[in-house]
Amino acid sequence: SDIQLYMQAAFSKIAKVKELPVDWPGHDTVTRLSQQAEGVFIWAVTALEFIDSPNPRAQLRSILDGKLRTGNVYGLYRQILESSFPQAHDSGDFQVVVGAIVVLQKTFTAAELDELLGLEP
Repeated sequence: SDIQLYMQAAFSKIAKVKELPVDWPGHDTVTRLSQQAEGVFIWAVTALEFIDSPNPRAQLRSILDGKLRTGNVYGLYRQILESSFPQAHDSGDFQVVVGAIVVLQKTFTAAELDELLGLEP
């Protein structure tokens, strides 16, 4: 599929830049992730951008270990946010901020979110 080809090319680039084995993360993993995308290209792009980090192995593992429904972009976003901000996930502020972004579907600066939600800067 196009998504699988895209993911394979992106993983090759990540492996080269991060000095990982040339076949990282392996054909089976790329196939599994492309199946999870279920034809939703933005899912694949978002997952790869998350994985392309200072620690791509850990980021990949967090996606593979998640309980995501296939093609669920919002579930992927939530999983990425929760793994990126583990302490914030435990607070009510996390749900308020993420809820505001999802409901309004607008990109906000930190200052705009503070003002909108009445949070202390």
